[in-house]
Amino acid sequence: MEKNDNRRGLLTKYQARAFREYERILEITGLNPERALDFVEDEPEAVTPILKSMTDQVVRSDVIFEYTKIDMELDFIIFRHFFGPGKKLRAARRTKRYKTLRLMLQNIYLMQKLSIVRSFKEVPKNIVSKIAAINDLRNGLAHTFFVSDLKEAKRTYKGHRIFTQQGLEAFRDDAQEIRYFFTPWLKKIMEDGEENEKA
Repeated sequence: MEKNDNRRGLLTKYQARAFREYERILEITGLNPERALDFVEDEPEAVTPILKSMTDQVVRSDVIFEYTKIDMELDFIIFRHFFGPGKKLRAARRTKRYKTLRLMLQNIYLMQKLSIVRSFKEVPKNIVSKIAAINDLRNGLAHTFFVSDLKEAKRTYKGHRIFTQQGLEAFRDDAQEIRYFFTPWLKKIMEDGEENEKA
């Protein structure tokens, strides 16, 4: 605990404010695992359901977040295909054509966007299958409140239940591989950062 307190002292005012805001958000959403300990003495039978509910919220949130990043990356690829990269793309954002294309992309599904991208860019089959798997998982979790209502296949990822460490790690590994395929410069930055840490 002392280590954490010391590190908090290194935060700038802005960082400390952002940190406190995040802690408050955890309190509001009830996602701080310490909350489960409040029930240990008086209502011990409540501890497991509370922890399962927290896990459910965190995993769903992560799946939807990663899905949205893939969706956004496909949008960027399509925009760059039509308008070019860098300054050309920035300039195009003020045009009606750009706004029309953006509206069209907002109204089509991720797998349809992937199909468009594949019409002009080579996407390996393993990346396509991983995107399809993430799409299926996201759709199941986003449109069903009770996980028990989902078929087992809809709540597993690569043979692991998504609400377990193994399932979430397998999911995140695939999400990262997809991100690195579409943004190879990001992989180089991450690898350089890891080498610097080892040095």
